[in-house]
Amino acid sequence: MGLRQIRLLKVKPALYRDDYVDSDLIICRLDEAPVYAALSYCWGSEGANRIVICNGKAFEARESLEGALKRYRASGHLRKQPGCLRRIWAHEISFFVRIPELG
Repeated sequence: MGLRQIRLLKVKPALYRDDYVDSDLIICRLDEAPVYAALSYCWGSEGANRIVICNGKAFEARESLEGALKRYRASGHLRKQPGCLRRIWAHEISFFVRIPELG
């Protein structure tokens, strides 16, 4: 990943609130000024005990991140502005998830 890039999470809609968070981790060029929302959440207690799907693979996330992503998904942002606020920067995923094809 180059210096002028950012890793963003594209959250997919769900049928039910309790469905796993399904998403794609993508790389965007900062020079193209991508529109995204920065997700602010409390990390909570140590340990990853929830599953979030990134690029078709299971990733262990903290309960607080999974809950924040589910609330964001349920809030209607995905339906109201599907091309805009679907991209999210979330520290735990944007920094720590390793997807070989993304580098």
